[in-house]
Parts: sequence; structure tokens; C-alpha cells
Amino acid sequence: PDDLAKAWADLGLHDPAREASLLVTAGRLLIDQRWMPFTDTLATALDKVESALPPRGQRDLAALRRSLSFVGVPARSCEQEVREVIESAWIEQRPLRIRYDGARGEADRTVRIRSVVMERTETLLNCDDLDKGEARQFKLHKVMAARLVEEASSVS
Repeated sequence: PDDLAKAWADLGLHDPAREASLLVTAGRLLIDQRWMPFTDTLATALDKVESALPPRGQRDLAALRRSLSFVGVPARSCEQEVREVIESAWIEQRPLRIRYDGARGEADRTVRIRSVVMERTETLLNCDDLDKGEARQFKLHKVMAARLVEEASSVS
């Protein structure tokens, strides 16, 4: 029943419940404050670590989380469905088709994300625009829709 303690000991950690609680709390902060633009994979990992805690560790974690307050959200976001597709495209380095609310109105683009920039007020996607063959930057909160596309269909 104490697999987490054994795993932690194998890593040279001595208080697995305390260390896991701090890890989960810090991870939840990253999610709640949107310091990471894509959070579903992180949330799933944190859920697994939290569920591996013994009952006392889970109670301690709940108490620790109740004792912390964080104010402010540093970045605007987009719809969860859009965020999930963009996260997959970014991690898997796959092209995606986005509908973007740009300065000249809505536009559809096929892009590949090269990097993600977290700024205090917004998240920026540095992409290769596969339709135009040039580098482009998109604001995450202005992406209205997104879907993964097959590699072959992204080439004009």
C-alpha cells in the first residue's frame, strides 16, 4: 500500500507525502494561475500523484491548499476545446488548422507551432504559417477554433 513511499525512497526523498503535497500544490498553482497555457496533461499527472498519497497525506494536502491564496490570472485564455487541440499540436509537433480573429477579421490558417511565449497578459503562439510559408505569431485568446490536420494536407 505504500508504493509511493518506496518510489520516493528510491529517488532519495524522505517524506513522500509532504513532498508530493508540495509538488501537487505547485502544479495546481501553475494551472490556476495559467502560468502554463496547456494544463490537461499536467492536471492528469497531478491527479495521479494525489491519488497515490495515503489518506493522511491527502488530508494534509487539502489543508495545505486551503491555506494558500493566489490573486490574479496572468494570461487570457481560449475555449478549453481549442486549448486541448493546440496542446496536442504543440507537444506532438503536428500541423493544425485554426480559425483566428485577427486585425483584418476572421481567417483560417494551417500552422505548425514552433514555440509558446507566456506574457503577463496573453499567450503567444510562434508558428510557421504553412499556407503562406512564413513565420507568424498568433494570440492564443484570439484562436476561435482549432483542429489537427494530417501532414500531407498541410502542404500546398
